[in-house]
Amino acid sequence: MNKLLFVILYRLHIKLQPYYHKKYQSSLTPCYPNTVIFSHTYIEGAALIKSIIYKDNEWNHIKHISKFMWNDLYRNRFLQYTNKEDFIDNICPENKIQRKGETIVCESHNQINDWIFLRIPIQGQTTYSFEFKAIIHSVNTEFQLAFNYQSISKRYRFNLVNNRELNFDIINDGFFLNSLMSTPLSLEIGVQHEFKLINTPQNIQYIIDQNIVMSLRLEKPYLTHGDIALIAWDSQNSNIKVEYSDLKNEDWYNNVTLCIKCRSGFTSFRLTNLFKIFRT
Repeated sequence: MNKLLFVILYRLHIKLQPYYHKKYQSSLTPCYPNTVIFSHTYIEGAALIKSIIYKDNEWNHIKHISKFMWNDLYRNRFLQYTNKEDFIDNICPENKIQRKGETIVCESHNQINDWIFLRIPIQGQTTYSFEFKAIIHSVNTEFQLAFNYQSISKRYRFNLVNNRELNFDIINDGFFLNSLMSTPLSLEIGVQHEFKLINTPQNIQYIIDQNIVMSLRLEKPYLTHGDIALIAWDSQNSNIKVEYSDLKNEDWYNNVTLCIKCRSGFTSFRLTNLFKIFRT
């Protein structure tokens, strides 16, 4: 690519960031959905641990993440990076994890840009829950639960940053659209916590230790399906140790979720409540 053209497009990318952030943020609203489940199937424990695809900072997709982002924004092939070697999905030796039955232990120290990336295939589900337990032994730059994961540059995530703030982010269209919704959050280190994601195409809940810590509605669902990824990342002088256990994925179908907008925001009603409204 011509250097002058690259500089122009790079500056355009920076200029577009606030526009995309505002666009995505305007589609988010706090919401507390009620989901009626008629039937479901699930997979859990050792089967999920066995299915995990391990990657780390030696993965080409992480090494060249900026090129993935660029190609998502500039989709004309004449403007894209085309070196195929940069996009090879290479295998990473499992140097930073140990699988132990229904538990997986992740540990890495003293690295820069240190990633531990655990991808869990969920076979195209669009309405599901995913839950796990985790002991976080140290404060990390990011402790992520990514979902609707389609690629390193296309995913939603709940991201606990420096054990101080929980953010809902969307990575899409060539941008990290961070902190679209945020709330202060700190978890006790060295103690087991329970995590649960409830995901439908528009309504999303994140539950920690049986408390809803974030619940939102996407007026426009940008990514409607994809895998789960558990990600720990430290930017410098890494000190990562996380123990995951009791993983469970429930695939829900024939469900009904209602989230009705009112003047004060969004509220939710079960079908029986809705029928009462119609009768009055």
